[in-house]
Amino acid sequence: IACLTSANTALTIAELVIPRLKAEQVYIDMNSAAPTIKADIAQIPRNEGVMVCDAAVMGTVPGNKHKVPMFLAGDG
Repeated sequence: IACLTSANTALTIAELVIPRLKAEQVYIDMNSAAPTIKADIAQIPRNEGVMVCDAAVMGTVPGNKHKVPMFLAGDG
């Protein structure tokens, strides 16, 4: 599941989605939320085998198209 919402709704959406995921599913947070929100998302209780990943988009998509660099963190 890739989440690309506004930063002010990132935690609420994650709290609704992550607990419903099943083993081997990955929740990828691609929002520009504060690091504290990212940490809160990583701590949401989840089913065994569910992975969470934070993806930081490091450039503009229109300028880089499919080659936009991203930094990934988490267990997913």
